[in-house]
Amino acid sequence: MVAVKTPVSRLKPGPRLTLLALVLLLAAVVAGIYLKVPETRVQPRLTTTPEVAVVIAEPRDLHLTLASHGTARARDRVKLAMKASGEVVKVADAMRNGGWANKGDMLLKLDPQPFLLEVNQHEHQLASAELHLEKVRANATVARRDASPRATDFALFKPQLREAEAGVAAAKSALDMARQRHEQATLRAPFSGRLEEVRVSPGQNLAAGDPVGQIYSADRMEVRIPVRDEWLSLLGAIQGVGNGQLAIPVSLSGRFGGSERVWPAMVSRREGGLSRNQMTWLVAEVDSSNGVPLEPGVYVQAAISGREQEAIVVLPRDALMQDGSVWVVHEGQLKRRSVTWIYRDQQALYVSGGLQPGEAVLADGYAHLLEGTIVATRIVPPPELSAIKEISP
Repeated sequence: MVAVKTPVSRLKPGPRLTLLALVLLLAAVVAGIYLKVPETRVQPRLTTTPEVAVVIAEPRDLHLTLASHGTARARDRVKLAMKASGEVVKVADAMRNGGWANKGDMLLKLDPQPFLLEVNQHEHQLASAELHLEKVRANATVARRDASPRATDFALFKPQLREAEAGVAAAKSALDMARQRHEQATLRAPFSGRLEEVRVSPGQNLAAGDPVGQIYSADRMEVRIPVRDEWLSLLGAIQGVGNGQLAIPVSLSGRFGGSERVWPAMVSRREGGLSRNQMTWLVAEVDSSNGVPLEPGVYVQAAISGREQEAIVVLPRDALMQDGSVWVVHEGQLKRRSVTWIYRDQQALYVSGGLQPGEAVLADGYAHLLEGTIVATRIVPPPELSAIKEISP
C-alpha cells in the first residue's frame, strides 16, 4: 500500500487573540498621554494693598445755609360776605376773579331803600323822645318851683325825667344801628388786594353772611418753611416763640412766568410745636418791592442763613455710615470712629466733634470694610462749599 500524506493547513488567529491585542494597544496609548503631561508650575501669590480716597480733616469757622422749601401764600386773606340782607343793585368792575381793589373801594351795593326807611323811622323816634324829654324837663321845673318841702320824688318829676333821658339814649343807639346797617348795605375792600372766587351778580338776593368772594393781599406774601427740630439751634430760632420776632435772612428761588426767579425774604416768626416727624415751621415774609412779585401757590426753594459755627469739618456726605461713624486711617490701618454732626445736605456732611485736625477720613463709608485693614491713601479735596459761607479770618 502506498501511504498518502495530508498537507497541514495554517491556523487563523481566534477572537481572544484579537481582543488581547486591542487592550494592549489602548494601554500603550493611555500611558503615552500621561507620560507627556507638562509639568504644572505654581505661580507665586501676589499681595496688594488697597488704595482708598481720603479727606483731610480741617476744622474751620463758617456759616451754614440750610436748604428747605415751601409754597407762597398771601399773608392776609379774607372771605367777603354781606352783613346785611337784600337785593344786589350794583357790582363794581373790579368785583371779578383776578380784579384788583384798593382799600375802601366799593365792591357791591344792596338796594338802599329798606335801610333808608329804617334810618328815617329811627330819626323820627329820636325826635319824639327828645320832645318828650323837653316836656318832662319843663314839668319838672314847674314842680320844683311850687313843691312843698315834703314833696316826693315823683311829685318833683325825678323818675319821669330819668325815663325820658333813657328814652332819648335808646333812640340814639337805635338810630346809630340803623345808620350802620345802611353802611353795611355797601361792601368795601378791607385792604388793597386781588379778588378771587367771586360769585355775585346784579339782581341776586343775598342773606347776611352769604359768601360773595375772597380778597388777598398780593403785595404781602409769606412762605411757610418746614425745618427739622435740630436745625433751630443752627438758626438761632429757639427763642422765636414768646420772646419777640425773628430776623433770619432767606433767599427764595422758584420758577414763575417761564423764568427762574429769586425773591429776598426774612423769617419773622416761628410756629410753635412739633409735628409727628419732629418738624416745625418758620414763616418768611417776602420782599416783592423789586422785580416780579411772588404769586400765591408758587413752589420755592428756600436757602436759610444760619448762625456762625466754629471748628466744623466738612466731609463728603457718603463718608457717614448708618451707625453714625466714619472710617479713619491711623498708621496705615482703618479705624472706626463715631462723630457728631450738625447738618447734612446733598453733597456734604458737617462734623462738629469726634475728629482731630489732620486726620485722614475715608471719602466713602464702606460698611463691608474690616477694622485694622492695611490701606494706602489717596488724598481728595473736600466737597465744594456751595452750602456754606466761610468766615474770613
